[in-house]
Amino acid sequence: MDPSKASEPELYYAHTDFRDNVGDCLSFKRGDIIEVHEKHQSGWWFGRRMKGDPILSWVPAKCLQKVREKLLCLISFHSF
Repeated sequence: MDPSKASEPELYYAHTDFRDNVGDCLSFKRGDIIEVHEKHQSGWWFGRRMKGDPILSWVPAKCLQKVREKLLCLISFHSF
């Protein structure tokens, strides 16, 4: 990815649990907030869990829902 074209990470809500059985992806639970850094047409995005995961990993886009403005305010209110 070209750094000059990089955009701000986007926040997504995990609407379902996902358990990685291979070891290359991020496991998460419903309700986790995922910070997405890159979106790929494959349906797998590159991101991290907001709470406790500094390392970026692959995330299945089908398990995520974009965080709406109202929810973003509540999330910002609570520190991670």
